Amino acid sequence: MTPVYAFIILVACTLLIRIVKGPLYTLPAMGLDMCKRNWWTNLLYINNFYPVEQSEICLTWSWYLAVDFQCYLISPFFILLLYRKRALGVSCIAALITASLILTGVLSAKYGLPVTVFGSPSKNTTDASADYIYTKPWTRISPFLLGMLLGYAFSSMRSRQVPINRGVVLMAWLLSTALMLSVVFGLYSHYQMPQVAQNESMKAFYNACHRFAWTLGVAWVVFACETGNGGLAAELLSWPGWKPASKVSYTVYLLHPALILVYMSSRPVTLHYDDWMLVGSSTSLFLGCC
Repeated sequence: MTPVYAFIILVACTLLIRIVKGPLYTLPAMGLDMCKRNWWTNLLYINNFYPVEQSEICLTWSWYLAVDFQCYLISPFFILLLYRKRALGVSCIAALITASLILTGVLSAKYGLPVTVFGSPSKNTTDASADYIYTKPWTRISPFLLGMLLGYAFSSMRSRQVPINRGVVLMAWLLSTALMLSVVFGLYSHYQMPQVAQNESMKAFYNACHRFAWTLGVAWVVFACETGNGGLAAELLSWPGWKPASKVSYTVYLLHPALILVYMSSRPVTLHYDDWMLVGSSTSLFLGCC
C-alpha cells in the first residue's frame, strides 16, 4: 500500500504541479502544491492531524488512509481480547462504538457542524475551516469495529453455511435496504425545507449515526452472501468480472482526484455540466487511472 502511495505523492510533487497552468488553476485547492512541503506526514499516516490547516495537507483526500492505519494499529488489542475473553471483548467494542457515536453527535451539536463535508462550523469557534469530526479516528472508528466483529464471527464459525428462516432473511434484507436508503435520501428534507436545515438536533443525529447505519446495512449484505442467504445479490457480487476493477480500485482512489484537478485546471473556460459530459468524464478518468 505505502509504495504506491509514495509514488503518487512523488508524481504530485514533480509532475502534476508543472503540467497545468491555466485560468482555472485549482491544484492548490486540493493540496498538490503542499506535497513538496508536507509529504512526510502522509507517509507517517498522520496527515489527518497535521498539518492542522486543511489547505496545507498533501493530497487532501488521503486522510482516509491515515484513519484506516490508525484504526488498524489498535485492532490487535481488540482481536486478542475477543479470543481470550469473548464476552468482555464484545462488550468493550460495543461500548467504544456507542462512545464514538455519542462523541460525534456532541461535537456536531457543539460546533453547529453541517451534515456534509461541504460547510463550516457555525458556533463556538472562530476557525471556519476546522475539522472536528470528518477525518478524526475517534468519530470514524465505529464502522471499523463493526467490521472487526463481523470478521470475528466468520472466523468462529465451523461452517459458513448458516440456514436461516426465509421470513427472517427477508426481514433482514428489508431492514438493511431501508437503513442504506435512509442514509442516502434522509437529507432530502434537509435540502428542501429551510426550517429542517436549521435544526441542530437533526444534524447532530445524522452526523452521529449515518455512517454506522450504512455499515450495518453493508454488514448484513456481507453476512448474507457469506452464509448462503444472499440469493441473487450473492451471485451478482461474486461475478468474476468484478476482479479486474477490484485490483485497480486503490490506485484509482489515490489518483482520480488529481486527474480531475488537472483536467479542470487545463480548461480555458468553465465547464457546462450535463449527463453525457459526466458519463464521458467519469469513464475517461477511470480508464486513465487504470
